Amino acid sequence: MTRKQLIRDFPLAMPEGNPTHTPTHLRVTVAYQKAGTNWAHGDEERGGYYAHVKAVEKMPDGIIRYVLFINGFKVYVAPAKRFSAKRFADAVGAVEEGLDNPETATGELIHGTIGAVLEQQQLTLA
Repeated sequence: MTRKQLIRDFPLAMPEGNPTHTPTHLRVTVAYQKAGTNWAHGDEERGGYYAHVKAVEKMPDGIIRYVLFINGFKVYVAPAKRFSAKRFADAVGAVEEGLDNPETATGELIHGTIGAVLEQQQLTLA
């Protein structure tokens, strides 16, 4: 079983002039992460399931481009000391439900994160 799953790609509005290397979609994924020190910034992070929201560029040939470290956010969805396929499926379901129903606790978290990424990168959903 994979430890990362694509949930949804939201198309982004293209800026005028359509410059090269412009994000075309906002990607939401769910992934499992072990507890420990984040090597990118040195903070301790809890183990569990996280939703990742980042802007990506989908190329016509199917390749996905994105910039590591600076183009998205992740939010803690559910705790886990070790990977479990059932709990992973539950986390995926919670994020999918949250995308469809912003009134849920997970929905507020995910939609807030989407808004933060759009604001940070000055993007707009199509």
